[in-house]
Amino acid sequence: MNIAIAGYGISGRATEYLARTLGFNVIIVDGAPVENTMSPFLLSDLIVISPGIPPWSELYIQAQNSGVEMISELEFGYRFLPKNIDVIAITGTNGKTTTVEMTAELLNARGINAIACGNIGVAVSEIVADIHNKKRSNVQCLVIEVSSFQLEHVKEFAPKAAAITNIASDHLDRYHNDINEYAAVKFNIFNQVNIDNSFLGNIMRIDSEQQNFIPDYFKTVKDGVYLNDNVFIVNGKKQFINNAVIDSFAINIKNNLALTYPHNIDNLSLALNLANRIKGISKEEYPVIEEFISNFKVSPHRIEFVEKKDNITFINDSKATNPDAVITAIDAVCDVQNSNGSEKYLAIMLGGLNKEMDFSVLKAYANKVQFLAIYGDCKNELYDLLHDCFNCQKFTSFEDAFNGSIEDINSNSSELESIVMLSPGCASMDMFKNYAERGELFKELVHNLN
Repeated sequence: MNIAIAGYGISGRATEYLARTLGFNVIIVDGAPVENTMSPFLLSDLIVISPGIPPWSELYIQAQNSGVEMISELEFGYRFLPKNIDVIAITGTNGKTTTVEMTAELLNARGINAIACGNIGVAVSEIVADIHNKKRSNVQCLVIEVSSFQLEHVKEFAPKAAAITNIASDHLDRYHNDINEYAAVKFNIFNQVNIDNSFLGNIMRIDSEQQNFIPDYFKTVKDGVYLNDNVFIVNGKKQFINNAVIDSFAINIKNNLALTYPHNIDNLSLALNLANRIKGISKEEYPVIEEFISNFKVSPHRIEFVEKKDNITFINDSKATNPDAVITAIDAVCDVQNSNGSEKYLAIMLGGLNKEMDFSVLKAYANKVQFLAIYGDCKNELYDLLHDCFNCQKFTSFEDAFNGSIEDINSNSSELESIVMLSPGCASMDMFKNYAERGELFKELVHNLN
């Protein structure tokens, strides 16, 4: 078989590795096609398109016009995954990485050899090639983080269980500024999944008139996991006698601060449901799961406490690359604020590279945010949109925005407990290689304060 690989980034190299492992001929096409030459795609039996190649690019158009079957790297890897290995797939605008990590760690804690892969780091095709090459053994389940770009070209992809964490404004530059088109692609994850094994998270911040793509049976996380007074109940009915849980599984999450945030409650409920579909949770496993929940640590750059200096708490939420993620962060820190019963002053660093997203949704949170330090490529656009609702200021550099946030706090809230939170709501590539580099600079600036 002749495999044409369009794009030679992480996905492309993983595809090549698997294709050569399977003995296929490989044609790598990376870059714009040459005019007046035969399309290399016409020499192939199958085209694997990398997720970073947009549909309007010359490379994509030439691949599509060849008439050869075109699939994603995710689909290619799945087709050659040994059938005795289960698959869980998770997508969503926000929360998918954390939910993948939770699900994989939960399965491993229960003695099920699970690997977190996909958009989270290691491509599915690389994992599958390693399995064929005997570099990985006894793999029982892949927990795959899936992007919308990868779901554009799936056909046979059939996870045993799947979830969408949420859907909100993001990547609309790729989807004609239409959130319904974006959402429709996300819902491709369920095309080959039994409805009983399909889940939606609780956070769906989309106007009701835009939710026409959500089937009636997909309004929230299904029966099986719910929260009552910070106690999870799994696989049990809501039966309380003298505040005792009867014939069910209760886990207290109060000892893990990160899991008391509303969005992580949703992520955990999805992880529990998904893991339960791979192997039913038994009563004997309750202590193991409770220990997992107590010890689980969210990855860096996700509402990450950095340090407290004097009266200012610094929070790194660099992974917030869309407006919905900013709202999630505001809700999280304000929820903790309210539970402590103390008034706080919240300053947010906002900005970066826009992706045709709707930032007007932030206006509803003006009463919770006392200052916006706006920076980056889209600072003028964001300032023009938000300055009527927020106390905000534009800054020419990331460092200036950081220092400006502290100066605003010192001028207006020296007596209050205050928070400076990096929650940019934008991509980072105008100033940084990625969100991690942006978050690390924020932490460095905090640590270097006198």
